[in-house]
Amino acid sequence: MLEPAEVTSPARSRRTRVTANLLVAGVSLLLSLAAAELVARRLERFPTPPFPAARFEALGLVRNTQNFRDFEYSFEKPPGTFRIVALGDSFTEGQGVNFDDIWPKRLERYLNEYRRVEGVRYEVINLAISGTSTPRELEILRERGLAYHPDLVVIGYCLNDAEDEGVHRIARVKPHRMFKDYGSSGPVGGWLTRHSALYRLVIGRLRNAKISSWTLEYYRTLYRPGYEGWKETRAALKGFGRIKKRQGLPVVVMLFPLFSWDFDDRYPLKYAHEAVRKAADAARLPLLDLLPFYRGLDHRELEAVPGRDSHPSDVADRIAAQELLVWLDERGMLPPRPAPRVPPLPLPPPY
Repeated sequence: MLEPAEVTSPARSRRTRVTANLLVAGVSLLLSLAAAELVARRLERFPTPPFPAARFEALGLVRNTQNFRDFEYSFEKPPGTFRIVALGDSFTEGQGVNFDDIWPKRLERYLNEYRRVEGVRYEVINLAISGTSTPRELEILRERGLAYHPDLVVIGYCLNDAEDEGVHRIARVKPHRMFKDYGSSGPVGGWLTRHSALYRLVIGRLRNAKISSWTLEYYRTLYRPGYEGWKETRAALKGFGRIKKRQGLPVVVMLFPLFSWDFDDRYPLKYAHEAVRKAADAARLPLLDLLPFYRGLDHRELEAVPGRDSHPSDVADRIAAQELLVWLDERGMLPPRPAPRVPPLPLPPPY
């Protein structure tokens, strides 16, 4: 007699299909991770600097006897000299940029080459100090700058100049320390960090996102009306305004953006630019905001070392010097040229 054929139940058939689908999905996932790991390792093995602005060698770290990054200038002003004193922090001192490429030296060169006036020679004296603040820059002008008998003062303002001299100046480096071991601590994280380029890539992106979020919150703190450092900065700007009024010395502010973000509608610090503009207006100081002139450019072009050092690059400094020259000329802050007005020679392209 024939045995009845074994009948497979519907439930068992479904389990078989689910198991097969899970197996296929697992294998596909493993293959995808393996392919991504190979790509990540290749990126680590063959890093390509995305922009030539990453040049960091031979910076020409000139220091004069006053310990400023500039040539020696006599306190006595030679006849026929139009002197500009530049104040600021590392953005103006030129961290990460060749000495000849920092914006004060470019401005001096451009003035003498492209804005010539018979019998006039321009000097731009750089009194910037890395890590300084606006109140300290006011002291430098009083203690050192006025001794050079300047005809114009330019304050290179960086958005972190609103920091106070205490805890927040130290706290700015906190996120890099805070998230230094993010994702790499513990036995599993440590093993993956040592052996997986893909893991290092993903964790690095997440770490940078956390640092960016912390940094944005930090700058929101700096520009709150009651923050002590911002109150001191506004008071210092008014101090510059009093020097301008009492001595008849033109003082202007040139405002740099931060170079960690692209300069489009998503740029997150517009509120800080507006706060600085209002403070300059209250101090009766003309302000040149450089943000519009960087608009549309990839921020990595403008960083001294893309992704690692967000100080302005030689390209950013070149744009700053050119726009400042045009801005000063348009406002009649430079020696008058003979009438009829001769248009300035065309400036070199910024790239």
